[in-house]
Amino acid sequence: MLPNVVLFIDDDADDQAIFNEATGLIDPTIQRQFASNGLEALKLLRQENAVLPDLIFLDINMPIMNGMECLAELKNIDTLRHIPVIICSTSAYTGDQEKCEELGADFYLVKPNTLLQMSTALQFVFSKYQGKKIAEPEQVVAA
Repeated sequence: MLPNVVLFIDDDADDQAIFNEATGLIDPTIQRQFASNGLEALKLLRQENAVLPDLIFLDINMPIMNGMECLAELKNIDTLRHIPVIICSTSAYTGDQEKCEELGADFYLVKPNTLLQMSTALQFVFSKYQGKKIAEPEQVVAA
């Protein structure tokens, strides 16, 4: 089951472009939303009549509000805490992974560098998506 709407929160325009293109290659009907930091994402999600995503992909290192702060906020908001959050970060540091898990991340993806790697990683994550949850949470390191 593929998600209908995904939100990608990342301050890097190149990473946003790769995510956008990779998602479109998998299924061009998936609606893609973008935010450049955690605060911008929370404002987007709290708007009246906001289209809530089925999955959120969240970078850790961002200005204004980083990914861990955003994750903590997401998991404390009743209307948003059910949305699976996939950390998508360049950090392979175990401490970051453990902290994200403690904060409620559903999945940890070490950020792929190429369109092919991103497409493969997204296909894997989407294959784990089942309604409003991720089956078998685990870490994926893009090859």
